Amino acid sequence: MKRLLRFVGILLFLLPPALAKGQDTGQLRMKKDLPPENDIALWGGVEEGRFKPTQAAVFQWSAGADASVARHGIHTSWTGAISLGQTMGKHAGSSSLFLEPEYFPLDLVDQAAGMTSRQTGRVEIGLLSDLSDLWAAGFKASVQAANETKKVALRPTTFGLDAQFEPTLTFVVDDDACFVSSYLVRLRTERVKMGQPGEGVTPVFLDEGMRYGLYEPGLDLFPVMELTHGFYERYLSPGVSGGFGITWKRGRAGGSDYSRFKFPGSTLKGFFEAEREGFEIDQIYRVAYQRDRDQLREANEGGYTTRSNRVTRNATFGFALRPHEGVLKRVGIDLDGNLWDHRGFVSTQDKTRMLGGMATAYASLAFGRVDLDVRVSGGGGRWMDSGHTYGPNDESVRLAEDWARNMDYRMLPRVGGGGTVTYRAAFLEGLSIQLCGDLTHAFKMVHLGGKNRETATLRVGYHF
Repeated sequence: MKRLLRFVGILLFLLPPALAKGQDTGQLRMKKDLPPENDIALWGGVEEGRFKPTQAAVFQWSAGADASVARHGIHTSWTGAISLGQTMGKHAGSSSLFLEPEYFPLDLVDQAAGMTSRQTGRVEIGLLSDLSDLWAAGFKASVQAANETKKVALRPTTFGLDAQFEPTLTFVVDDDACFVSSYLVRLRTERVKMGQPGEGVTPVFLDEGMRYGLYEPGLDLFPVMELTHGFYERYLSPGVSGGFGITWKRGRAGGSDYSRFKFPGSTLKGFFEAEREGFEIDQIYRVAYQRDRDQLREANEGGYTTRSNRVTRNATFGFALRPHEGVLKRVGIDLDGNLWDHRGFVSTQDKTRMLGGMATAYASLAFGRVDLDVRVSGGGGRWMDSGHTYGPNDESVRLAEDWARNMDYRMLPRVGGGGTVTYRAAFLEGLSIQLCGDLTHAFKMVHLGGKNRETATLRVGYHF
């Protein structure tokens, strides 16, 4: 582990900045005549309110820095980015000890309130080089490390590493269109470490799905490892773009050799985007779909027993207008729908189904050196439990109130609004100052402690 940490540190501080602005590596040679681009930025923000998932803090602040670069040579193009961040949260209550709650089909839940501190670092790099006039090959790679500590009696600490490598092959159709094929390999690990529970300290809760599980006394180390691989195929052009991909994952967790749990799964995704040019206004259409499936299995004397199944589906439709002239640069609406199906097999077949949706309208305007982006949104949903729910049984305990709070956060009807103001300085070309703010308000309050959540972020950047 010490060697791994040293390697991550070298990557974070010595590698050139990588993969600027989320560019698709397969398109780099389509932009090889562009000049070099460099960006650096400092940012800081605050977030406050009790309309939140259980793992979030009532008040938290964050700060960080990032940088990016892009270069286009005669035969090779490359991009890069690096970022560092720090987040501190006050009054974090019942919370997941994993870095991304609900990503894995199992969870560790600490019910003590306290302060959390997280440090993150990320490095990305992408390269594409010509093989001929029609073919180009390259890769995209990234490494992200994070460490989080919660200041309570158990003093839990979580360290996570996420490494990805994606070789890419591009076939150039013409000057502004290409087919991109890529293969993804991803390794994700987390290690939760805590001191031995002392007298009067509640042991950590091991959630095996839908907040069913058992309290684990004396649990001082819990490792998780997941390996993902798959492929993506995309056609990219200014007029019509589309693609699809599928990935498979194999996860293991618990014990000194990751043998207590297994969680196989898969992800299927696809998108289609079309732009219809008009005399004064262009129309843009976008459709996307993603399905995630995983299963949690626990070791026993005869092999592994299924503890829970989880399937989530997300569909998005977007429509936008882009005028050729005027103050208004873009206006549109995004419709997002989600369906979750969680089934547990701890005792009887317990099931939770969630159906939710959100609509977001947005507009982008430009007034000289000032850009204004505004957005309003609204949505909600419903959730239903069936089976043996909301109570203990011979095999497990359920954190029913914690589960209900998370469901309320997902499903309660809410509205939101916000905006981003960007000023490009006249006294120093390339300098920009950006202020972003958002407010969310829920119409009901059943299990949560409040109806509002506010965020504000200030970012100062320099482009050269």
